[in-house]
Amino acid sequence: MGLTLFLESSAGQSALYFSQTLLFGMMVYILAAEFIRTRDKSLVYKLMAAGSITAISGSTALIYILDAFYNLTITQKYFPLIFNGLFAFVVLSLARAFTYEFVSNREKFQKFINTGMFL
Repeated sequence: MGLTLFLESSAGQSALYFSQTLLFGMMVYILAAEFIRTRDKSLVYKLMAAGSITAISGSTALIYILDAFYNLTITQKYFPLIFNGLFAFVVLSLARAFTYEFVSNREKFQKFINTGMFL
């Protein structure tokens, strides 16, 4: 019961998001090292998606850390919009990374995905 109460607090949430950021950071490191080693273009979109997820988790951890340890409450006016934009970027990156090989009209698909990522 005490663990549940801790994880529901700002300090517990900051610990969860910080550990999640570390795990996603390791994934970014592995993908970046593999990209540098092989120069495989298909890893670029996976790397961008993993980096965006890491940025979302790290920012959320920072918000909870500031609230738990410094009593600074960050406004929720802009961050949900930023996080939703990054999440849309993640979805489009993963769609590009995993479905590109199976698309018949690759030029049109790539133009569509890149336009969506730009917007």
